Amino acid sequence: MTLIKIQKIEFLSPKKRKIFFSNGYSIEISLKSVYTHNLIEQNEYSLEKFNLLKKNLEMTAAENIVLQKLKGRKRSENEIISELKKVNIDTETITEIVEKYRRIGYLNDFDFALSFIKDKVKFGKKPLKIILYELKKSKISSDILNRAIEIFKAENTTTENDSSESIDIQSCRLLAEKKKKKYYGFKTNMEIKNKFIKHLMYRGFSLEIIGSCLANMEE
Repeated sequence: MTLIKIQKIEFLSPKKRKIFFSNGYSIEISLKSVYTHNLIEQNEYSLEKFNLLKKNLEMTAAENIVLQKLKGRKRSENEIISELKKVNIDTETITEIVEKYRRIGYLNDFDFALSFIKDKVKFGKKPLKIILYELKKSKISSDILNRAIEIFKAENTTTENDSSESIDIQSCRLLAEKKKKKYYGFKTNMEIKNKFIKHLMYRGFSLEIIGSCLANMEE
């Protein structure tokens, strides 16, 4: 019977190690996992025991990655999947982990999309079309994106006639207020005003939105 051996345990950081097996498989794990599974160089495993060990190590590593990523902010399922693939977590294990955290509510693409939109409007001061473009790169479904946008509009507009345009004007005004000292004199100096407009266009705002934004601004 062919045995699979631990060939090398590489130091990565005080709390992290990389384990290399004789069959070519390797995995980055926590020091705690090394002690938990009593992993020592030259340990030998049957194929059955190796597969069980591999599953346990990957599940623990995947759990640690997911919890670490979710500490700072909400994440999309695609972000989590991408992070797990980077460290060669098995596809079956990735599916199990994503389903687990989706089930307990820690992974929710709708919540992620709505939170992303709110943050980008408030802190990024970007127009909705740019925000949606960025969200699509996260592979959020169109249905989820549309629902998130509608909820955001409902929470941030006050009349039936308000729309994404009025939200963009608000975002543009926030950005313009932040930058107006740099472009002091834009009300009377056309060269300065054009530079101000170019900056706002670079951030994704249309001329129509910029015009509405600057019209009532005080220097």
